[in-house]
Amino acid sequence: MDKLNNYMEKLHSTLINDYSTPCGKYSESCSLIAIEIARIILEIGKKPYLAKFNGELVDSINTKILVPKQFGGRVTWGGHIVCCVGNLVYDPMISVSPIDVKDYCKNTFEDKVNIGVFIPVEQIEKFVNR
Repeated sequence: MDKLNNYMEKLHSTLINDYSTPCGKYSESCSLIAIEIARIILEIGKKPYLAKFNGELVDSINTKILVPKQFGGRVTWGGHIVCCVGNLVYDPMISVSPIDVKDYCKNTFEDKVNIGVFIPVEQIEKFVNR
């Protein structure tokens, strides 16, 4: 668990800077962060999966942009990927500890979001080790 806690703390301290890399020149990748968290969680014997968050549909194809509350509108995304175990979301952007998905959605995004499984438990190990 120390490895997971250390990773979450390290990322949390840098992601508060408008989701930028530590140097501030680039944007972090939510999918790469989620994959690394999944790797660590697999090492400790839990069964993670990757979930994808999108804004609500505005028409038959397009979704609303996701606006994370903590950045005051300076950061927006077309989608967001996180690592989950059961109903717990591991996202160092929000917290160094896992958060229940209902609280996560309510406390993270400006508008309602749609949630889906991106990489299921049954495929996660193969996916992160490719």
